[in-house]
Amino acid sequence: LINQIHDIAIATSNDAFNELIVYANGYEICQMANNVNCIINPSNNQTELISKLYQDMPIHKTCDLAFKGQDILDLKLLTDARLIGDLIDDITYQIITHQLENEYFKIKKYVIDKLSIHASLGEE
Repeated sequence: LINQIHDIAIATSNDAFNELIVYANGYEICQMANNVNCIINPSNNQTELISKLYQDMPIHKTCDLAFKGQDILDLKLLTDARLIGDLIDDITYQIITHQLENEYFKIKKYVIDKLSIHASLGEE
């Protein structure tokens, strides 16, 4: 935990927190890293930014996804179930960065399109 807070504090000492940092590490840990930064440089207080990013996040955990791993399997388009994790990570990224809405049918279309592109390229 201390190393995680340290790494986040270093990463955000000169750059702003963003959606991905807050999602990946959680609200509390980001605030702890921010507190470390504030001790070193009081003008680098990003408390309000972290709060806003967290509040504006469409999801806070993978289980908040409207379209789940089982839904992907149910499409029967994926022959290697080991790739579900990569696909879920991609969906999560798209949603966290507000490029895709956390809405069942929009995610389903995204997954079908993504898997169709990979299939046409001979990939999974």
